[in-house]
Formats: sequence, C-alpha cells, structure tokens
Amino acid sequence: MLEKGVSGKFDFAAPFYSYILQHTSLLASHLQANTATVPYILNIFVATFNSAHEESTQWVSRIFVRLAALLTSSGHGQLLQTWLTQPHEHLAAILGCFSRHPGAHDAIVLVLIELSQSSLLEVLTKHSASMLSALDLSSLVATTLSSLQQQKRRHVDPASIAPSLLSTAVKKAIDSKDPNDRLECMSKLLALFEQTPDSEAVVDSSAAVKSMLELIKKVSRDDNSSQGALQALLRLFDAVAGGAKGGVGAATTVVVWKALIFGIFERRPGDESLQALTSGLAERLNQHKDLAPTLIVEPLSKQIAVHGTANLDFEFLSAVANHPKLSTNLGRTLLDVLSKIYADGDDMTMVNVQPVLFGLVKRYQSDASTIHSCGKVSSDALLAVQPSYQPSSQRISATCALLTEISKLTRQHAETVRSALQQCDLPLLQSHPPLEELLESLGGKASANPMGHSSTAVAAAVTDTVQPRRGSKPEPPQQAGKRNNPRNDRILQQQEAADKPNLGPRARREKEMEEQRLKEAAAEKKRRENMLPEEVEIMAKKKHQAKMLLEQRKKREDEIKTIIENKQKKLQQQKQLEKDKRAKSAEAKNRLARARQRDRKLFLAKKAEKAEREAELAKDPSRSVVASAPAQMNSNSSPNRRRNQVDRAHPFWENERVAHINHVIQKYPHGKRQDVKEVADMVYDIIHVAIHGPKPPHIEPPKDKHERQLRIAKFNNPDPSRALLTKLEAASGGDKSPEHADMLQDERKRLARAERLHVKLAEYEKEKKLEADRLAEAERVYEEIKKTKQAQKEAREKARRESEKAKIAEWRSQRDEESTREKRRAASKHRQAEKEKQRLNAEYMNKKAERQSKVKVQVETIEHKDDNAEAEAKKKAAAEKKKAMAAEKKRAAVAKKKEEAAAAAAAKEEEEAAVADEEAAVAD
Repeated sequence: MLEKGVSGKFDFAAPFYSYILQHTSLLASHLQANTATVPYILNIFVATFNSAHEESTQWVSRIFVRLAALLTSSGHGQLLQTWLTQPHEHLAAILGCFSRHPGAHDAIVLVLIELSQSSLLEVLTKHSASMLSALDLSSLVATTLSSLQQQKRRHVDPASIAPSLLSTAVKKAIDSKDPNDRLECMSKLLALFEQTPDSEAVVDSSAAVKSMLELIKKVSRDDNSSQGALQALLRLFDAVAGGAKGGVGAATTVVVWKALIFGIFERRPGDESLQALTSGLAERLNQHKDLAPTLIVEPLSKQIAVHGTANLDFEFLSAVANHPKLSTNLGRTLLDVLSKIYADGDDMTMVNVQPVLFGLVKRYQSDASTIHSCGKVSSDALLAVQPSYQPSSQRISATCALLTEISKLTRQHAETVRSALQQCDLPLLQSHPPLEELLESLGGKASANPMGHSSTAVAAAVTDTVQPRRGSKPEPPQQAGKRNNPRNDRILQQQEAADKPNLGPRARREKEMEEQRLKEAAAEKKRRENMLPEEVEIMAKKKHQAKMLLEQRKKREDEIKTIIENKQKKLQQQKQLEKDKRAKSAEAKNRLARARQRDRKLFLAKKAEKAEREAELAKDPSRSVVASAPAQMNSNSSPNRRRNQVDRAHPFWENERVAHINHVIQKYPHGKRQDVKEVADMVYDIIHVAIHGPKPPHIEPPKDKHERQLRIAKFNNPDPSRALLTKLEAASGGDKSPEHADMLQDERKRLARAERLHVKLAEYEKEKKLEADRLAEAERVYEEIKKTKQAQKEAREKARRESEKAKIAEWRSQRDEESTREKRRAASKHRQAEKEKQRLNAEYMNKKAERQSKVKVQVETIEHKDDNAEAEAKKKAAAEKKKAMAAEKKRAAVAKKKEEAAAAAAAKEEEEAAVADEEAAVAD
C-alpha cells in the first residue's frame, strides 16, 4: 500500500504520514524500549521510497529524519548505520527515490546524513557510487555538501570529506560514455566552488581543484564541448581567486591560471573558443593586479612566429602590456613581438597594435635596453614601408606618426629614430615626404648612398627579428647597377622566404609523410607496369586462391556461430524450464504450507471447542444418572480424558469398558484378579445388552466361491463393497437398535460416496486413456517428421559432399594436366637447348679445323717470300686468330647466357609447380 497506493491513489498519504510524524516521539520511545523492533519498523517505511508519489517520499523522509535524530541521541546510531548498508536493498531504495524524484533531493540527502552519521563518506563513496549513474552521483554529492555547509553538523565536517566525494564523482563522470552527461556533471560540481552573497564556497581545497581540472580537461576533448569547458575553467579560476585561502597568490590559483594559459596555446588563431578565452583572460588580468603574466609572453611570441599575425586579440595584448607586474625583460620580449606584428600585419592589424606598441615604449622609456629595442621597432616600421611592398598611404602616415611620437619621448629615443631614418635609401625618403620632413626636424640629412657597412648589419638584424608579410607582392625589378648590392640581395631572400609556406613541426611531418606515401605509390605502380604477363597471371591466381580460402573460412565461422547460438538457445530453454519447475515446486510447497496452517487452525479450534464443552458439562450439576444411557454415552464421551481414567461423577456404564474393569480389578489381590476380570466382563455384557439390546447374530461367510456369488445375487447386490451393508440389514431384521441404525446410515453414506468416486474415477480413466492415445499419436507424428527432416538433411549434406568431391577431383585433374604440360614443355626446351649447344660446338670445331688447314696451306705456299712478307703474314694471321678467338668467346658467352636463361626458366617453372601443389594441399 505504501509503495503502490490504494487502487493507484495516494489520498491517504497526507493524513497517515502526518499522524505518524506527530507521534514520532512516542514511536521512538517504544523503539528504545525494544531495539530489536527498529529494523522491522524501518523495513515497513522504506517501501515508500519505491513509490512513484513524490509527496509520500517527502513525508516519509521527514519521519526518517526525526526518528533517526531521536534514536541517535539515545545512543542507537550504530544500529541505523548497520540497517542502511546491510543489506544493500535499503540504500538502493533510497537512492532509487533520489533518481526518480528531483524535487525530493534535499529531503533524501537529510535522510542519508541522519542514518549514516559518521560513516557518511563510506556510504557515498563505497556503496552509492556503484548504484547511481554519473549524473545522479554528481547531484547527490553537490546536494550533500551544500546541505552540510548550510546546517553545520558536528558529526560531519564537509571540508574533510569534500575532496574524496569530489574525486569519486569526477572519476564516475570521466568514465561516463555520454558527453552531455559529463558536461552537466561538470556544471553541477563546479557550482560547489563558487561563492554566493549569502554563503561561502562549499569546496575550497587543492585536491578538489585538481580533480575538477581533470574533469574539465576530459570535457574539453569531447565534440561540441570545448567552449563549455573553457567557460568552466574561467568560472573555476574566479571561484579559486576569490576564495578565502590565499586568493590570487595561492598554489591552486596558479594551477588553474596555468591551465588557462595552456588552453590559449593549444588552439590556433581564429578559433571561436580561443577568442572567448583571450577575452576572459584579458578581463581577469585587468581585474587582478597580482597575477603574473610571466607565463604568457614567451609562448605568445612562439605562437605568433608559427601561426602568423592574423586574428589576434588586441584587447588581450593590451591587458598583458599594461599589467603592473610585467617585468623589464618580458617588456622587451613583448616589444619585439609587437614590432613583428606591426611590420607583418595588414593595415587593420597595424592600426590596432600601434597604441599597444607605443604604450609599451612609453612605459619603459627610461630603460636603456628598451631604448635599444626602440631602434629595432623603428627599423621594422621603416622596412614595412619599402616601395617593394607597395605600402598604403594609411601605413605610411601611421608609421610617420609612430616615429614622431617615439622621438618626442626622450633625446635618446629621438637619436634612435634619426639613426633609423638615416639608414634608409634616398628614394624611400623622397617617395615619402613626411619621413623626410621628420628626419630634417630631428637634425638629420638624407644621403645619396647611406647603405654602408653599418646599414648592412642593421638590415641583417631586421631580417632576423622580423618575418616578412605573407601577402603576395610582386618582385622588385632588378636594376643593372644594383645587382650586386647586398641590400637588394637581402630583399630577394626575404621575398623567397615569404613565398615559401611557414610550416610548423607537425605540418612538416605530415607533408613529409604524404610525400613518402606518394613515392611509394609511384614505385608500386611502376613495379606493376614492369611485371611480366606470367607474373601477373600468377598474382591473379594467388589472389583468387586467397579469396576462396577467405570465403571458406567465413563460411566455417558462420557455421560455428550458428552452432554456438543454437547451443546457447538450448541452454537458455533448459534454464527457463528449470526455473519454471522450481517456481511450480515453490508454489506447491507454499500451497502445502498454507493447507497445513489451515488444518492446524481447524484442529486447534476443534480442540478448544471440545474443551469448552467438557467444561460446561463439568459445571452443570443438574444432569441426572437416570438419563438415557445411549444419549449419555454419546454426549459425554470425552476424547481428552486420559486412557484408563475412571470418571467418578457419572455411572460406571458411561465409562469405557477397559478403564472400568481395570479400576475394579485393581482393588483385589493378584491371585484373584483374573476371576474378577471374568465376572466384570460378564456384568458389563449384561448391562450392555440391557441398554443396547442383543448383538446381531454372527453369520459365517460361505467358503465356496460359487455359493458366495449366489448369496450376493440373492440379495441383489452385485457390488462386493455392499456386503457389509447387506449383512447388517439381514442381521438386524425388523427391529434395529440405535447403534445398528447409525452403522447402517454411515455405511450407506460411505457406499454412496464410493459410488460417486468410482464414477469420477471411471471418467478420469477414460480421459486419461484418450489423452495417452493423443500423446502417443503426437509422438509418432513428431518422430516421423523428425526422421524425414533428418533424412533430408543427410541427403543435402551428402549431395554437398559429393559436389565438393567432384570439384576437388576436377581441380586435381586440371592441376595434374597442367603440371604434365609444364613438365613436357620444360623437357622440350631442355632438348632444344641441348641440340643448340651441340650444333654450336660442331660449328665451332669445324671452323677451328678450317682455320688450322688454311694456316697450313698458307705456310706451304708462301715460304718463297721474303722475311718481311712472312712477318706481315704472321702478323695478319695473328690478328685474324685473335679476332676469331674473340668471336668464339662472344659466341660461347651468348650460348652460356642462353643456357642460364633456360635453367632459370626451368627452375621458375618447378617453383611455380611446387607453389601450386602446396596451395592445392592447403585447399584440400
């Protein structure tokens, strides 16, 4: 009723719970008197937490809180803690109510606090974390800490348990798979760090801040959550910076500040989240004068060097430049960064950065090293207005205004500006009259050839410190008289550097990897183009065989999966059958237990009724011994009287025969007791005949079976079970005593009942027989269907195996034919090679013989010539011999190459045949 209501309605809830709440003190006093009943009362009320009615849960929460407070004050708090966590069903019901009813969060948290007391941390971290989702656990932690902060309970210190609770909630949120839940958890937990006008922050510890930073980092990596994570980080910084422990200078504040700065440099310029983050940081730099901008300047310069000067937040730059804790060294570094932005940026960037740049120069005007940096600023500004960059009139006027303002600061600044102007080319100053006028006002004069040794050094320094603008600018024309001018060479180098993309390490690595992939793809393509047709065919065969093997493996895996699924289904069915059997057995046991309880109640009721009746009879003194003996015997027979116990308040014939006889013979000696017993039996028989009449004559049953059947047929009673009735009726005759009448009536009832049962048994036997016949027929049909399906399955399997065998046999025959053809082809090639070798050897021998015979003839015919002619002939013959030997060597080399080629082809064919055999074996 408490869980589901009365017919689904909870109209009774308010008056019922309010009445209990009014008498909670009385209930607590009773429970304190008997503490063993505390779990039973709590088990009753805890069912309300499973209800869908929110008002009922709020009522029962009030009852639990008040009752727990009263019991705890009396020293029974440990009993409540044990009940809450052992078993876990009680805590699970309370936490389930917390998840279902957001409006009852405060009331349920108070219940947990009052029940758990000092073990609240263990309940929330050890037990509740595994029962709630990440979002519900974050809500529970936030509500609990807020409630503890507001009520200031003595037994629980929120500052001591807050880090552990935050760590548990953060871990649960990080492990969550839903980014939206993680974002909402972050918002709920972040509210604990923030102060309100009415109260201080709930959580203020370094461990809790570090846990919160881990959650924010996890959220920042989720899709579409980066903006929310950055806003949360800014909120956390505001909360920690405005806290009571240390303020801006605390270690936790520095940790959050570092995380914010790292968030800047993890993003590229132009990102919306980066714009929001820099705006927030600028606001906080202006708000907190104690923040140190040390961590910003150097990474900022590296970021601008990598990503360029586009999409900069000048409000953030202004906040960093104007911060009171910006040191002189950092100011010089920031001044170099701003001068680079001024020189490399477009006109809009130049206009926005000029006030920041001049403000920084003016702030450090008394520092000598900063004055030297002002010279670099002037050189960078003048370099940006070179005619080769085609500067706009706005840039020229802005540059002139900047140099004028810098020169007005001090005399050293004026000297720096004048030196930078004097190092410029005369055409530059002539093309920009304001710059020439400024130089003249500073006491300088433009020269026709100012570019000396110092000018080259200044240009080199400018090139090292300033990156040229990335805009596409036309190359300056090469003049014949200035080709070897170092300044023109420097300008060309700057333009070449501007044309090349300025990539970071990651981009360069990706580009190198892409180039490597393209090279590998081109090499693979070239290798495939140079492949022989035989290699292409072999590769295609291997691919086809691999594909076939893969298909067979997939098919086998599918079959295995099907077998496993069938086995799992069968196991599930068996488990379900076993579960149903157990349920039926349990139901039967419950019915039997209820029947036993019912029988026991009936027995006790009858026993009580008989006891009452005996008591009434014992109290009634008006009953006379003259009353009817049968009536007295029927009404006063007490089953509760002890065996052999004689009732002296009634006549002796009303007692049991054995008890009375035993009572009588006990008065005589042992030697006479047998005689006394015979006399007592005779007297008792006489009294019995006088009261009830004579006994019916004893009829001996006939010994002959045929005679017995005739006697039964004579009385027209074919049923043997009616024999006793027939005998009683025949023996009683016309006059029946009350005892015989009762016996006859009971026997007739028994026979009627037996006849009805026999009819039901006959009907049941018929139905049972019909059901057995139907089951036998169904079994027979099932077996036939099963055998048919099995035969069909075996036939299909046999056909499949036969088809596979035929395919394998066909494939083997093709393989054997192909291998035979390959062997024949190799043998024919070998024979041809042998014949060619023999022919070449024969030809060589013939030619050798011809040469030898020819030499002999020449020697015989030209013996008459002189010595000079003979020497010339010898030389000529030697030359011819040498030429012939060279030709022979060439022919031998060609023949050897052919033999090697033939041997290589034969080895390759044998290797292919071996590979084919191995693949066939694998397929088998």
